[in-house]
Amino acid sequence: MKLITTIDARIDDERVEIYARKDYPVIAEIKKILDEKSDIIGFLHDGSFKVLDMQTVNSFSIIGGKLYAKTDTEQYDIKKRLYEIEDILPAQFQKISQSCIVNLSRVLKFELFFNGSLACRFVNDIEYVSRRYIKNLKERLGI
Repeated sequence: MKLITTIDARIDDERVEIYARKDYPVIAEIKKILDEKSDIIGFLHDGSFKVLDMQTVNSFSIIGGKLYAKTDTEQYDIKKRLYEIEDILPAQFQKISQSCIVNLSRVLKFELFFNGSLACRFVNDIEYVSRRYIKNLKERLGI
């Protein structure tokens, strides 16, 4: 399958056209990306808010029944449910438990413990991988 891209500031009607022999799964993924509004708003404790840059988010975690986005320096309150953001997150995010999704590109290292448990270490945080999700994570990482 070929990809042809034209970038031109004079284009008024931006569009994506796909020509294919059949409906491949990747076409559905492309449609989903184009149809979804993927902005996630993060709220700070002082009432301020901003659109989060997914490249800076380490994880999305449920703490005390509320969803938070954690970065190296901040923790943002998210007014959506975990399952709602799970479908709109970029490909580098992986669910590691019922209450946590991590950004694999922000993980400094994975720590394996003697009892078989696994943890994702970030600059200022650590998230533990549930036993139920270890197999999926290893498959995703190719180990």
